[in-house]
Amino acid sequence: MKILLPPFIMACTLSIYGNSIFIKSIGFFTQGFLHLKIMLSYTHMFELVSKDHKSFCATFINTFDALTFASHGLFYILVE
Repeated sequence: MKILLPPFIMACTLSIYGNSIFIKSIGFFTQGFLHLKIMLSYTHMFELVSKDHKSFCATFINTFDALTFASHGLFYILVE
């Protein structure tokens, strides 16, 4: 985290305060590339789970990560 946090903060700064769409795109790309949430979850999972359950846990993490966007999408489709 000590290595990835400073570039991640710089990427967030570029995506928020960038003057052009090109600078904002570089910030968003770098922010997505250095995203710590999923990386830390996978690191803990691969250290704590036995080999035969790793594929289930990876699917579980990805499913709950995608549920956020799916629930927001359904909300906007059904409410609006």
